[in-house]
Amino acid sequence: MKEISNSSLIAGTMKWGSWGAKFSKTEMSRFMEHCLSLEMNTFDCAAIYGGYTTESEFGAALRDVNANGLDIQIISKCGIEYPCDQRPIDLKYYDYTAEAIVSSVERSLNRLQVNSLDLLLLHRPSPLMSPEVISETVDVLKQSGKIKQFGVSNFSASQMVLMQTKIEVSVNQIECSLTQLAPFTDGTIDFHMTNDIATQCWSPLGSVFHGTSERESRILDVCDSLAKKYEITTNAILIAWLLNHPANLTPVLGTTNELHLTEMAKARSVVMDQLDWFRLYTASTGVNVP
Repeated sequence: MKEISNSSLIAGTMKWGSWGAKFSKTEMSRFMEHCLSLEMNTFDCAAIYGGYTTESEFGAALRDVNANGLDIQIISKCGIEYPCDQRPIDLKYYDYTAEAIVSSVERSLNRLQVNSLDLLLLHRPSPLMSPEVISETVDVLKQSGKIKQFGVSNFSASQMVLMQTKIEVSVNQIECSLTQLAPFTDGTIDFHMTNDIATQCWSPLGSVFHGTSERESRILDVCDSLAKKYEITTNAILIAWLLNHPANLTPVLGTTNELHLTEMAKARSVVMDQLDWFRLYTASTGVNVP
């Protein structure tokens, strides 16, 4: 797979601010340092998080962080125009015009208080996106040093084919977990592996801990058994399941709990037996493979 500059686990910031934990500046700095202590030095942001407020809070907190020499890498996303106090528009929509992309990147850089984004993602596909316009705009942003790498998020295989008529796609960040198996069967991950596109997985725990169906119960039963075998926690088993896929999947961990983050980081040490991988897969689908 393409060598992408990010840690093997990514810290997702969506719930750090007003959309979740409402971290104070001190709390956010401390949580960032905890991530770094776990060798998790890539942080996933987006322009719209917290109604356009979380990136500013992240940037302010970052100034107080002791990185201990680690290279902090920042991902941000653009394209969604989101109605909120910071953006008084009357409709949520997507905008991938050159002006909108450049403006979004510049605002993110100002909020984050950094000179460059390590990775820029198009947050969601738009029916109006022009691969040629996006390619030209990304080239300008790269040449000016404002972004280092480019990718997409929530794109299907066919949408990536469209993009690649004009621009190389390095990353696709998708919803992927034991309760969201579609990428394994709809051709998305196959396309990633065929075209050397890195896969980042948001919501990697899926609905396992807040779902109430028989499916979640089956998965938890198998997870509990395997947690004892591998001497890690149930949530770490869910992460290990992703990490043991040959596509080198990179989970984006959205937790705001230091203990849970520490537990899930231990998944990196697990070499999961193939049979155990399929025990979990079968628990999710509810049927044996054909």
